[in-house]
Amino acid sequence: MKTVILAGGAGTRLWPMSRQKKPKQFQPLVGEESMLVQTIKRLSFQKPEDIYIATNSEYRDLVMEQSQGLVPPENIIIEPALRDTAPCIGLIAATIAKKDPEAVMAVIYADHLIQDLEELAQKLQIAEQLATSQNTLNIIEVKALYPNINLGYVKIGKQIDEIDGVPIHQFERFVEKPDLPTAKKFLRSQSYLWNTGLFVWKVSTIL
Repeated sequence: MKTVILAGGAGTRLWPMSRQKKPKQFQPLVGEESMLVQTIKRLSFQKPEDIYIATNSEYRDLVMEQSQGLVPPENIIIEPALRDTAPCIGLIAATIAKKDPEAVMAVIYADHLIQDLEELAQKLQIAEQLATSQNTLNIIEVKALYPNINLGYVKIGKQIDEIDGVPIHQFERFVEKPDLPTAKKFLRSQSYLWNTGLFVWKVSTIL
């Protein structure tokens, strides 16, 4: 599996702590190391050559500096223009497909706090199994703990499988940042999870 870290965002929702010249993913918001460095290190179950970082030209030097010795320089992909997440994922998938057309690709963000590293590795590997065997587009979500109106939600359908104790559900729909009454309704239904944006799929499938 190839894992791609998205590190090109401007972090505008965290301003003024997060600034144009040094957005949140390059700062030590939690712990002594930057969010980007922590993200790379939590992928220690992978080979460095299987880790990619996507960013834009403005942050190239910061990425090169912070990833030195952790990710090969040739695995840093510079977006030619800022076109948001989907075109960035498409560019990375096309880049990986040139080397390995049937590779499985995981997409994660450089500004997440993930404390259970064993569970992260387990869920990524299970999603890799599904992508490989069924050509599915997979998303790894977490249980909603309270009615947060600043996060997106995913409605899950019926459980269709279970792998190593992990339930696999059908995906029904995304809901982006609901109002408070709607978020409370989602929580009561137990059919909605917080959307993490952690995706796993074969590059050939997403392309």
